[in-house]
Amino acid sequence: MQTSCTQCGECCRKGGPALHIEDKFLIMQGKLPASGLFTLRKGEIGMDPVENKKIILEEEIIKIQPDSNRDWACIHLSEKGDACDVYETRPVECRLLKCWDTRALLARYQEDRLTRKDIFGGVEGLWDLIEDHEKRCGYDTIRSLVETIEGKKGADEESVRKLGEIILYDRHIREVMHEKKPEMAKMTDLLFGRPLMQTLPVMFDLKIEKKESGWVIKPKRIPV
Repeated sequence: MQTSCTQCGECCRKGGPALHIEDKFLIMQGKLPASGLFTLRKGEIGMDPVENKKIILEEEIIKIQPDSNRDWACIHLSEKGDACDVYETRPVECRLLKCWDTRALLARYQEDRLTRKDIFGGVEGLWDLIEDHEKRCGYDTIRSLVETIEGKKGADEESVRKLGEIILYDRHIREVMHEKKPEMAKMTDLLFGRPLMQTLPVMFDLKIEKKESGWVIKPKRIPV
């Protein structure tokens, strides 16, 4: 019967942890670089580890970025895939996780989650920018527009135009950050969540194209 971690890396290959308030000091001290984090925003699709199913998130979750070359594996999993590069300063969920007994982790999973406001709420200007993006590009608004577009089989030009403007703003704010705040360019997935051009096609099964004549946004199952 297993009673201790063998550092096999299996847990880490399934994705990085969600962060909690007590993990904030790891970010502030640079032990968990902000460039290696991203935000799953309210209304986005996420996994519920308790029910082991996909859900619409009722609140945002900050997580460690996955390794782009290894599916959802945590970026801090060593190249050999059997050890953690930040094991001594790992987040609370990693410390609680016992693959042979997940009760402690599941009991804590939804408590005291870290939010962007906890990190950036006191940063003048930046927090206003984050809030403005959330108001303009919130998933509740997006979902309502998508439902209208689906109901009219992509023929609702006004909803397509509004959704296109949201996508453009999401892209624009990231480009501005790259130009004017290059030192923060690698943090955009944390500041504003993942790009909408990345999430919307997957979440809503949409075909999205920007043409000279305007946006083409239709469910993939409907011929363009």
